[in-house]
Amino acid sequence: MPPSEQPNSPSIPAVLRNTVTSPYAWQRMRHFAAASSFPSMHEAARALSIHRSTLVNRINQLEGDLGQPLLERATRGRAMKLTRFGKRVIAAINKIPAEEMTRP
Repeated sequence: MPPSEQPNSPSIPAVLRNTVTSPYAWQRMRHFAAASSFPSMHEAARALSIHRSTLVNRINQLEGDLGQPLLERATRGRAMKLTRFGKRVIAAINKIPAEEMTRP
């Protein structure tokens, strides 16, 4: 495992260290970060050019890896929004160097 993928790597914020060891973790983090600015999973998936169920599954797996919910899902008349923990995760993702986030 390259040093930057090791859980204790200084370039990986502590809140994310448990997730970077699973397959496709970087992709899930990118999709979550992108989706977090949309009012619904449907709109986020359409903007990302992926199926809504694929996006939901990726975010659910990221939540499972991290052990806490990241989003309060949209309901009729109410947009999806980040949980307090989700805001911490977005801040942590934004601290990761861009070259790290291009991994599969």
